[in-house]
Amino acid sequence: MITKNTMREFNIAIFAFLVLAMGCGTSKLGYNKREFRRSETIATYSTMANELQDDYLVLKENNYFEFHQTIWMVATIKQVGYVGTYTQSNDTIFLNWIGVNPQEIRPFLSSKCIIDSTANQIWFLEQVSDIRIKSLTLRGKK
Repeated sequence: MITKNTMREFNIAIFAFLVLAMGCGTSKLGYNKREFRRSETIATYSTMANELQDDYLVLKENNYFEFHQTIWMVATIKQVGYVGTYTQSNDTIFLNWIGVNPQEIRPFLSSKCIIDSTANQIWFLEQVSDIRIKSLTLRGKK
């Protein structure tokens, strides 16, 4: 038989479990979704992947970046964005892709880029040899 004390203990246990579950974050290490969304765009680079698709690399404040693809059909469709953090040393940017291997998205993507400010481009570099693989052109800057 359920008594008043048993029911109260059960309710306390459920309440404690819910409080504990709500406190457990599921965000990935190094990625604060709220901070990412509030970060203003510093620069946007893009390239035409093919006649129906464009690729975009968006550098944001707080050292966040997003890479996404847009399909141009009757309507414009933005595909899933890939997010990460970056560090910059002079004209070299080191991208830390969160939860994805960049070469599974596009073969030319890597963790290292170089900014060519004279040509308003950013180049993805091969990891080992630093050979320039693919460039994206600056579309907008803060």
